[in-house]
Amino acid sequence: MSKELGIKLCLSRIKRCIEAGNVHFINRKKNIEFLLKIGLTVGNVFDILMQLTPQNYHFGPLYDKDGSEGQVWIFIHPITNKKIYIKLKFFEGEGNDWMKVLSFHEEEK
Repeated sequence: MSKELGIKLCLSRIKRCIEAGNVHFINRKKNIEFLLKIGLTVGNVFDILMQLTPQNYHFGPLYDKDGSEGQVWIFIHPITNKKIYIKLKFFEGEGNDWMKVLSFHEEEK
């Protein structure tokens, strides 16, 4: 499979998971502090994820550092003069496709 096709399939998978309600936003301190800082809700995060394009792709698929099953994908998305680092993990559970939003915060330099 080509890289371009893999990215398009990933973006389609993001939409399917959100539309099905099969998404877990991980409440890490860095994620929550960033959302509060720029005035976003988790619902806004899902809206932003639905708008990602191949141009937002940064890296992936990768294996999770903790060794658990699933694919990790990284995207960069601009919001109000900031670059947002988005790390997503896809996995199978209960016979369905699921997605975790592991990171959603300003990109670190």
